[in-house]
Amino acid sequence: MTVRDHSLHFAPSALQKLFVAAQGVPSAVTFCALGAWESTSRDTTNPETFQNPQFLFAAKWSNLAATKRAKREINERETKDMPQSLSSILIHLIFSTKHREPFITPEIETELHPYMASIFRGMKSPSLALDGTPDHIHALFSLSRVITIAQLVEELKTESSKWIKTKGQEFRNFHWQNGYGAFSIAQSQVSTVKRYIARQKVRHGKMTFQDEYRRFLKSYGIDYDERYVWD
Repeated sequence: MTVRDHSLHFAPSALQKLFVAAQGVPSAVTFCALGAWESTSRDTTNPETFQNPQFLFAAKWSNLAATKRAKREINERETKDMPQSLSSILIHLIFSTKHREPFITPEIETELHPYMASIFRGMKSPSLALDGTPDHIHALFSLSRVITIAQLVEELKTESSKWIKTKGQEFRNFHWQNGYGAFSIAQSQVSTVKRYIARQKVRHGKMTFQDEYRRFLKSYGIDYDERYVWD
């Protein structure tokens, strides 16, 4: 279908706008609009040329589609050009069972550590090392930029505690301590901290958990009150 030349002389700006709006719009809609123009533009002096309901509907539809397409292109461009938010926050996490009860037996440990590692992954904070003794846990992990340490530790303790209690009647009273220690480390310290965590059972042949924890607090310059640290 073509548009007569005399119609372009009648109202070129309106028709040009329609062509622009119709770009990328399904051809049936464009033809509908132009067809409406064709049917009403035989008399170039007819003031109802732009009042034809079919023409107005099709033109409005075309403009709406063009507007949506433009917004979509802008959003895609902004998303593409948006700066990324990146982080590298390495945390050495330490906490014990409640009252340092030796609940973490060798049998439980072989399942517990992988289970806790899966919780770290689920929180987008992958663990780099995880080990401990019958009464406490050490974990090195990379903290996600969208959660807090407190949120991660709460999820880790809650889910692992529920899991341990399913392992038998002897674990029905299992609890983790309420508190925890979270210590930041540099990327250059990762290998050292991994070795430290891997040697937990050897280290605690000569040192209690309390003595080790006090050393960490002092080395990081953290003030603490003995009355509230142990639970």
